[in-house]
Amino acid sequence: MASQVNICNMALMRIGVRDRIASMTEGSEESRVLSEVYETILELVLTQVDWAFARQRKALTLLETMTGEEWTYRYQLPANCAFARKIEGDARNLPNEALVVWQLESQDDGLKKTIVTDRKDAVLIYTRNDLKPGMYPAHFRDHLQWMLAQEIARPLSVREEIIDMTMRAAGRSLSINGAIDLNQAQPDQNLPSEFERVREGDLSMFRVNSIRTEDID
Repeated sequence: MASQVNICNMALMRIGVRDRIASMTEGSEESRVLSEVYETILELVLTQVDWAFARQRKALTLLETMTGEEWTYRYQLPANCAFARKIEGDARNLPNEALVVWQLESQDDGLKKTIVTDRKDAVLIYTRNDLKPGMYPAHFRDHLQWMLAQEIARPLSVREEIIDMTMRAAGRSLSINGAIDLNQAQPDQNLPSEFERVREGDLSMFRVNSIRTEDID
């Protein structure tokens, strides 16, 4: 099973460092450098792709109803949120004009991140950051290892050509492994917007004052 130490040792191998670490706190130069950068790089990698294994769907905790302000509701951002993706809508694969609008803000005390939206009982879809390495699929570990390798190569005094190689490999890895992750689902076909459907003569789902034309006798 994958572990933080396994992942770090693979990153060391990719930059040609022969020494391996037995723990993140053993006191070696390699463990010191990896301990300094690991959490930051992990958080960055989690934000780069909507990784399926780390996707979470959660009803948000309401903090306040903001009467008369720009937004209607303020919700607490989950503590384990690495990256907020979207607020769940009324159906899958909605056209852009039907997506729930929202944005991130800090709370007045500056100590918490919040989400403001007009959506009542909002459910957030986000990437979580509290899963153990044993949950990481192989393609995610591969990308994380390349990103770590890129970060630790210079502090560990690796040759310049190796540093350049890890930067190129990390870029390729994001493209390849991100595409692999997308293949773990069968997405809906993209829906045209209401404007496009009307332009093509399809009035079956066109809404007039929020009433679908198919519901009108």
